[in-house]
Amino acid sequence: MSTRCQIRLIENGKHLDFYNHFNGYWNGVGKELSSTLLTCNGPFPFLVDLITTYGGYELTNALHGDVEYYYELNWDEHSFIGYELELKPWKEGCRFDELKLKPAFVERRDLLPSPETSM
Repeated sequence: MSTRCQIRLIENGKHLDFYNHFNGYWNGVGKELSSTLLTCNGPFPFLVDLITTYGGYELTNALHGDVEYYYELNWDEHSFIGYELELKPWKEGCRFDELKLKPAFVERRDLLPSPETSM
């Protein structure tokens, strides 16, 4: 059975959303995101590295109805946060802007380089 997740990248107040159909758990996609963050500087290099190294990610403009995990990588706040959703979109019919209202906190990591350390 697949465990799906959605990833939101935020920079300069704008966002891109990605979907992954398989292994959305923290020890799957979460580890892929975390290890990719350690080797890149900025959202574009991050995306290129993530997609070429792991694959399986697709750009989306809507909340997939079967998402169980949600990851937010915010370059504005220098944070990476993962959630296991308590509110299942396919059961409750929630919108993307409601997604973070009822998450179960998984882990927060300050992995993104601060402006003083980025090159």
